[in-house]
Amino acid sequence: MLTATGSDGQVVTQTTTVVLRGLRRNALTLAYPGRSPRPSRALRTKLHRLAHALSAVPAVRCIADTDSSGHAAADRALTTRQARHVCAELGRAGLTARRTAVGRGGDHPRASNRTAAGRAKNRRVTISVGR
Repeated sequence: MLTATGSDGQVVTQTTTVVLRGLRRNALTLAYPGRSPRPSRALRTKLHRLAHALSAVPAVRCIADTDSSGHAAADRALTTRQARHVCAELGRAGLTARRTAVGRGGDHPRASNRTAAGRAKNRRVTISVGR
């Protein structure tokens, strides 16, 4: 059972209930630091905890977004690589669920790309829990 509480993105496991803080509509969004295709050490740590918490789900989707500071085609390619790396890291952490990677480039901003803070909010990966 998944219960949505809080918004800090941390994973907490209980005896019979998995609680994912920050889970909204069966999806958890994590910041993707920088424009590197590979996740940072801190993000990998979160993904390993998340993989353990999601061990009972049948499928997950890794959806990566970025800011629009690059060319559209390059941004789509970057986010596709980021999503694949995140899905692969979940697999390395033991998640056996079907994993699908989706890169959306900079087409779905959550904030303005005019400021550094806005661009940072747009660099993210969303783990969507599905069937």
